[in-house]
Amino acid sequence: MSKTQDQTFVNTFIGIIILLALIALALAGLSQYTGGTLGHVAEQRAEHERERVLQAIAPVGQVAIAGRDEAPGVVEEDDDVDPEVAEVEEPAEPEERPAFDAEVAQQINQAACMACHATGVAGSPVTGEEGEWAPRFEERGLDGLVNNVISGMGAMPPRGGADADDTELRWVVIWMLEEAGLEVDY
Repeated sequence: MSKTQDQTFVNTFIGIIILLALIALALAGLSQYTGGTLGHVAEQRAEHERERVLQAIAPVGQVAIAGRDEAPGVVEEDDDVDPEVAEVEEPAEPEERPAFDAEVAQQINQAACMACHATGVAGSPVTGEEGEWAPRFEERGLDGLVNNVISGMGAMPPRGGADADDTELRWVVIWMLEEAGLEVDY
């Protein structure tokens, strides 16, 4: 290489180094400027997230008792009502259950229950076998057996793996007990 080529290389190299240093300084200044702004936004987001979490875990309601300062809400006292006597709502009359539907019960049984109850997989009582259902029915009763189905038991998943509501699951248990020759008062 000649001396002029060397000089050109050195000048170019120094120019590139100076350019990179200027770019680095510009980026550092820019990051300082935006760092404060972004930091503020991050703090706002964190505060918003804290508020959202606190709102999500807040109690659903509060109780306010007339005449007590520590009550969380404001209660206006009615002059006609004795503040010492609380109003009690009359309990609603129990809703009547829909009538037993053997056809729906049988369909749910075929779709979800028979996979195990047809052959007694994992100790499940076989459909139609009185000797397997009678002791369970005597021990737990209808409500106990329905609760077992709803919550799951042993290898049986909750709700017996069926997409059915509580009433329909009750119908399935009634149907299975009747298939086993047991008399069920529902």
